[in-house]
Formats: sequence, structure tokens, C-alpha cells
Amino acid sequence: MIYRLIFFTLLLTSTSSVFSQSNTFSQLKNKIHEKYPDLSLEDHIIAVNYWTVDDEQSRKNSVAFEKTVKVYHGAILKGGREGMIVISINGDNLNPEATIVLNKENIKLSFPFTAEETANIIPGKWCNVVYDSRGIELYRNLQDTQVFPSILNLVTR
Repeated sequence: MIYRLIFFTLLLTSTSSVFSQSNTFSQLKNKIHEKYPDLSLEDHIIAVNYWTVDDEQSRKNSVAFEKTVKVYHGAILKGGREGMIVISINGDNLNPEATIVLNKENIKLSFPFTAEETANIIPGKWCNVVYDSRGIELYRNLQDTQVFPSILNLVTR
């Protein structure tokens, strides 16, 4: 009897975490569609990167995601057969200095958002997260040196 209770408790806990993750992903997709209605998200890996002007590591991550999306934007990937999309959330709300940084670092393929636009979806400070097309979290808090190899692992052969 105690094993059944433990089993159902574990099942309920894992199910609720999947639903909350899917809810975050659904809200994020809705926000992306709201701002970029012509952007197709179907069957894409969606990477979300949070950065600020003063955080050097987050800026390195932005550059790493940009280089990675240049290569894999149309690749056939596990969990995203149409490639990859990067959402870039700026904690400085894209103030003039942040806009200069985007231009200086040649961030052109990432879709920019402000922290204000996504605060009710992804609250608090965090680094980055990569979802497959179904909303399953593949990676979280990758460092700049891990971004490209992690996505490379998703390439189908």
C-alpha cells in the first residue's frame, strides 16, 4: 500500500511539473505570435536567452546563440524538424545602450523582447532555456561554450 502511495505521489509531482512547463511554453509562444505574427513557430526548437548590458556572460551567451542560429535556423533537429529560433530577452528593456550592444555584437537573427514584455511569463532572473517544438525543456542555463555543441547534439543524421 505504501508503494502505491509513493508511486501516485511521484506521478502527480512529475505530471504537475510537465503541465507548468507546458503552460510557460504556451504563454511564451502566444507572446511571440502577438509580437511577430508572421513568424512560424511550428516544429522549431525555441531558445530563449536573457541578457543585460552589464552582465558579460549573458552577452557572450547572446553572441553564442546568434552564431548557432545562423547555422541551425533551417536544420532538421531532434524536437524541431524546421530548425531553430532564438528569442532574446533584454533585462534593460532595450534601452538605447542595449540597442547599441545588439548592433555592435551583430545580433540580427534573434527576435528581441524586453523583460517587461515577458515578466508575467518568465519572472525573475535566469539565464537561458531551450525548448523543443512540444515545449519540453531540452537545456537550461547553458554557458556560451555549451550553446553550439548542445544544439549540434540535436542534429539528425
